[in-house]
Amino acid sequence: MSQAQAIAERSSAEVVAEAPCCTTGGGVLPLTDFGSASFTSVMVDGAGLCDADPEEIIMPDASVTPVSSCEDFGVSYGGGQAGGTRSS
Repeated sequence: MSQAQAIAERSSAEVVAEAPCCTTGGGVLPLTDFGSASFTSVMVDGAGLCDADPEEIIMPDASVTPVSSCEDFGVSYGGGQAGGTRSS
């Protein structure tokens, strides 16, 4: 889908923990079993995530803790295949 909107410029932010890209054939490399990662003081344009109405995209075999204090959450990963699912 492609749509031009004047307000779309700089309208997104990402906090990412994902598999690295790519093999010489274009495939996604497996993600290292990193255990857990904590994200703290995450803000979008000076406001906490609760004000941004974030949308989670969660990869298989990963779990994400709920956002607390509008700025903090964690991701845990225990191995598996590359890819992802979307939740709203």
